[in-house]
Amino acid sequence: MRCLLPTLLLGSLLLPTPGRAALLRGPYEYPSPISFSGKFGFQAGLGGFTPGGFKLLLNYSHRFARSHDQVVGVWFLADLGFVVGPGIGVCGPPEALYECSALGYGSAVEIKGGIQLTFRTPVPLVPYVKLAAAIAGVFGRDRCEDTGVGVPLAASGGGVRYFVTPHLAVSLGAEATLGPAFYSAGRDCFPGSHNEFWRAISVLAGLHYAL
Repeated sequence: MRCLLPTLLLGSLLLPTPGRAALLRGPYEYPSPISFSGKFGFQAGLGGFTPGGFKLLLNYSHRFARSHDQVVGVWFLADLGFVVGPGIGVCGPPEALYECSALGYGSAVEIKGGIQLTFRTPVPLVPYVKLAAAIAGVFGRDRCEDTGVGVPLAASGGGVRYFVTPHLAVSLGAEATLGPAFYSAGRDCFPGSHNEFWRAISVLAGLHYAL
């Protein structure tokens, strides 16, 4: 009797049950036109004293159209992103200032809106591409102490989502952001206000939830 109870318990865990979720097979169909995402990764500044560092991205998407064959979905997207630079990112005396790291040079808050296309495949893997307009506020410059704003910024990217349940997927993607940035006068680095060309690339992974 002592051996029977553990055996029955182990058997109940190994045997499939109606309530146990099975791996999805075949094309994935969104159960509703609304979805949310949370991603974490890195943003690298590629010049123009663009902030780089750890990045958190929160997303809301709403599908408003589909192709006639249901293969392509057209979504509105809204993103809220946060970048925290782990270092100064700028070196040299004021008269010979240069960027010495793609990570650092302040933190940023980014708001983005645009269009996303999703593509149905023979497996529960959903590729996507997106194009959006964004505005970013920059603060927390450790050395230069100049604040600024990037506007208007253009963002484009893409990635894939693999659905492990009818509602939950793991996601991996990348995006690039370009545009003008305008900064106030700094303490040591810049004697007056200055304009730069914002350019950054982000690589992010996380979870995607479809209602």
